[in-house]
Amino acid sequence: LAHSLSADALEAVLSRLPADDRALLTAASVTDDVPYRVALALWRSADIALADVDPHWAERAGAEAIRVRGMQLYAGLIQKPTPDDFLDQHISLFQRYYRPGDIKVTARTLGSATVRLVGFEAGDQHVCRRRTGGWVAGQRWCACGAANGGGARCVGDSGVGTWC
Repeated sequence: LAHSLSADALEAVLSRLPADDRALLTAASVTDDVPYRVALALWRSADIALADVDPHWAERAGAEAIRVRGMQLYAGLIQKPTPDDFLDQHISLFQRYYRPGDIKVTARTLGSATVRLVGFEAGDQHVCRRRTGGWVAGQRWCACGAANGGGARCVGDSGVGTWC
């Protein structure tokens, strides 16, 4: 967000958060765990500032998180020789970031996979949108080069789909 917003706009985003959450976020380093509810509150506040000027900010933020730190922190999870190896790994890359939930492969065909978000707040697109950007970026870094970059559709526990 610091790269997408002016100092005043970033302060406005943070000012919409409770003081304890603001303090936690400003003290956090790039590898610190932040509670899901705090991350979601930040994303919702950021969306107020960015939705009209950059409708794809959340996807870009997810991709940037993988681009900047993904290879440094999770190269062993990301650099897989085939798309199936990327999808089948036993350590969920997604769960490492968003502990209350997970992402599960529910169907796959040659050149395509369907994943389902499990254990998340229903109806919120912020996780889905960041996941979309991070997922595509992670697959680009994957040795298999599997990502095609388009048509991500997120489906939550309820089975109701949301296009991100």
